[in-house]
Amino acid sequence: LDEILGMIRSRAPHVRFLRIGSRMVVQLSTRVTAELCAVLERHRVQMVNIHINHPKEITPLLRQRVKMLQKAGIMMGLQTVCLKGVNDSVEVMRELFMQSVEMGVRPYYVYSTDMVEGAHHFIVPHRRMLELYEGLRGWISGPAVPTFIVDGLGGLGKLPIIPSYVREEALPDGSGTTVKCRNYAGKTVEMPGLGQDFSLPSVSN
Repeated sequence: LDEILGMIRSRAPHVRFLRIGSRMVVQLSTRVTAELCAVLERHRVQMVNIHINHPKEITPLLRQRVKMLQKAGIMMGLQTVCLKGVNDSVEVMRELFMQSVEMGVRPYYVYSTDMVEGAHHFIVPHRRMLELYEGLRGWISGPAVPTFIVDGLGGLGKLPIIPSYVREEALPDGSGTTVKCRNYAGKTVEMPGLGQDFSLPSVSN
């Protein structure tokens, strides 16, 4: 790892943000050592994303080793896979993400399960993922709410799965549009200025 990171820094100076994603930090926390932290700090690794799927995986040892990485000046992020029967529960996800931010790890992505052989029984339907997101946004601290995504087939990249909280509608008289917004609790408000050319009246001195 020391050699690879050194090559990246010497041969690719255009890489301004160096991020590592790893399940190892959770699966085998003892691999996070002072020597490893020194390597990451030496090569200016700005972020390490760890992979946790359930709050039961957040152990005292994990918390200790995360703190070691943070003391090396590394931002910490969390990636999760939405798994049927494991964490496809609002209560489980709320607890996972709040415990994560409590230890200074920012929830980043919740992936849909990849459509690969042997994993079909873990796939959570799109509609359920939307319900899970709705159960987080507004109900827990904003920094604890990750982006739900699907990794698009054919190289389309990461595509957000996000409910619509803001929609634009045509005015009944045909004079323009208005925007209606709803919050996490289902309350709505009309924001007409967002749906048409809008300027505040000028103020004379």
